[in-house]
Amino acid sequence: MPQLPHYDGTTDLVDHLKTFKTMMLIHGVSDDFMCRAYPATLIGAARDWYSSLPPGSIRSFEEFGDQLVKHFLSSGRTRKTVASLMTVKQKKGETLKEFIARFNREALQIPNLDPSAAMNALLCGVRSVDFRMSIVKKAPTSLADLITRVEKYITADETLTALNLIPDVDDGNKRKVQEEERGRTSLSGQKAYARQVSSAHLPGKRLKTDRTISFSDVDLEGVILPHNDAMVIEMILSDLLVKKLLVDNGSSANILYYHAFKQMGIPEARLKPFDSHLYGFFGNIVSVEGSVELPMWVGNAPHHNFAMMEFLVVKAQSACNTILGRPGQNLLRAITSAYHQKMKFITPEGIREVKDN
Repeated sequence: MPQLPHYDGTTDLVDHLKTFKTMMLIHGVSDDFMCRAYPATLIGAARDWYSSLPPGSIRSFEEFGDQLVKHFLSSGRTRKTVASLMTVKQKKGETLKEFIARFNREALQIPNLDPSAAMNALLCGVRSVDFRMSIVKKAPTSLADLITRVEKYITADETLTALNLIPDVDDGNKRKVQEEERGRTSLSGQKAYARQVSSAHLPGKRLKTDRTISFSDVDLEGVILPHNDAMVIEMILSDLLVKKLLVDNGSSANILYYHAFKQMGIPEARLKPFDSHLYGFFGNIVSVEGSVELPMWVGNAPHHNFAMMEFLVVKAQSACNTILGRPGQNLLRAITSAYHQKMKFITPEGIREVKDN
């Protein structure tokens, strides 16, 4: 029999079963043989569980595997999702090459990973201000395009490092340069540096400054007037398409209703404590179960916006699944017109929009 690692009840059982079945199929053995051979790979608690089975209680290897999985379900490897990929960030001192390799290892563990979701997660995880600014100037058209640009950036960075191309500065300016480099690595420094780059006058180049959002009668196409309709859209929240999302300029918080929270399969353990209260339309106090941070996309790739957004989870009756309040709209750089039933937002390639659905 081919060599196979033992299973003791603590490692990934599903992976162990798949490996065993693959090896058995290669050798063309029968189902009866697999039922007799598999117990030889069990040790410890798994062996004790097998020994406690009544004689004749296993009729097929599939049934054998199902009973094992049910008994040792908690030992299985936690399946990765887009939400877990969004937590992969470039560490301080970690090179871009090292980060990309670690990011790819995590991405490979997510089944049916959407390329646009992977692209957004990668951009959010990179610390390099220079690289992120290059992406802002010209947004990637696809994940393959982004990876190609990352590889070129890594090659250029390694070449400069190998050649030791450090700008010559006198002692008086050396401290200033060092402070600027340190500033770029902090969050406030990144924001200040981004503002500095966007306002700089580059000779021979004209920066795109036309980012004015406006609405006109053209935006009324398909809208039945007069109306008093609310603005309801759909977005990608975490890795799920969430419908009945109310865009509410009057809400001071982003709300995720508890029934939607449960349907999305988000573990209760991800809820963070929220000590304050919300007030309803009639001034009544609405209790909050907690807050949760989720990745959110609006628009269609590559012309979309992304943000890690905090939602307050509320137990209350509502026809909507979630509310996008002022904090969320500001984070997405979005402007809403209830009259035109449309929300417009800024992307590196210009103004994009979503309509009421």
